[in-house]
Amino acid sequence: MSRAVNVVDLPTPEFTKTKPLPQERWLKTKAAIGWLLGDGRRATNGADFIEGLCAHARATGLPVERAAIAIRLLHSEYAGLGFHWQLGQQATVNPYAYTPGPSPAYDNSPYKAAHDTGEWVMLWLADTPDDAYGIVPELKAGGYTHYICIPFSSRFGLSNGLTLATRDPGGFSDDDLMVIAMLAPAVAAAAEILSLDRMLDDLLRIYLGDEPHRRVLEGNVHRGEVTRVRAAILFADMRHFTTLSLDMSAEAVTGLLNRYYDCVVPAVEERGGEILKFIGDGVLAMFPAEEGASDDACQAAYAAAKDVQKRAARIGGEAEPGFSVGVALHFGRVAYGNVGSGHRLDFTMIGRDVNAASRIASLCGELQRKILMSKDFAGRLKDDPTRYLGAYPLRGIPGLQEIHEVACGPDPCVPPA
Repeated sequence: MSRAVNVVDLPTPEFTKTKPLPQERWLKTKAAIGWLLGDGRRATNGADFIEGLCAHARATGLPVERAAIAIRLLHSEYAGLGFHWQLGQQATVNPYAYTPGPSPAYDNSPYKAAHDTGEWVMLWLADTPDDAYGIVPELKAGGYTHYICIPFSSRFGLSNGLTLATRDPGGFSDDDLMVIAMLAPAVAAAAEILSLDRMLDDLLRIYLGDEPHRRVLEGNVHRGEVTRVRAAILFADMRHFTTLSLDMSAEAVTGLLNRYYDCVVPAVEERGGEILKFIGDGVLAMFPAEEGASDDACQAAYAAAKDVQKRAARIGGEAEPGFSVGVALHFGRVAYGNVGSGHRLDFTMIGRDVNAASRIASLCGELQRKILMSKDFAGRLKDDPTRYLGAYPLRGIPGLQEIHEVACGPDPCVPPA
């Protein structure tokens, strides 16, 4: 049996040493390879890619009736993606959830055997015990007779793969196997491009945020370039973080921060906001304001701030320490800029309004308030009456700044759960 198909160095499968393909089938296979290295290589959607692949494979005479491509991802929540196709059905894209430690589903799959050995896994289903792999009973129930799993190795060491199955009583013939061997390197190359494109997009989104990641991909990568966006700004800060974490191990501190982020991030993202930066125990977020919609952005930001407090109130107990959160709300301009030197740049948020939000957050502890807001923000909060608390100096901001809160009851003001 053949070795694994490598994008860079394709070993010659043993069955390709038999008689050559008929001319007509060779030309159809060549056309399928042309599609894979042309339009297929430029596909951005996994479902479209596998539908195109199977349509062209069947046009060569390959009796494939079920196919799947698995690609690895570098993602905080998913280990990979699966593109699944069956004859007569619409293709689907399914994420594989990341779990620390062994994955029973993967460990009991033909993919694992193919990746471990570097060999194609070929199963004649009639001769294969049901417990050989987890997928065998499903294949038998679907009436499939012959199944092939082909491992792909990428230049970054990530393991992808292709599976094909047929219900043909004779399975895949020698000529079919030759066609598959000819198609496999092009499938591997196109799948790797699809995987790398997805990883690039995911990693930039994870580490920069949605809007900054778009700016970078659009070419905003030069030092000194600045883009401004009008937005409601939310800055959350865990109170007494230094004291809480003083005697904790690094693992415990990481767990504490992640529980805190789990209070802030969903509250922001569920209301259309975007996390811009994690700054230790601080979180900077924005709610972009379309022209004429600044009130809506502020209302969404305030709803998120209340949700942060509600989530934080549920944290704490004997097994894990609780914490309190101060949230500052401001309206202004968020400036994205590339700062740094040489080859090392940071795409970061800068400007007076970002600084003002962080300084207001520091007042939460001093004034014993959980949510504070600037005059610019309070004036746009139409659905909730606010009250003036006073004018306070903010470090690095000229003059005194008017600070407000929502008039929600007795001091200290705590939004109702």
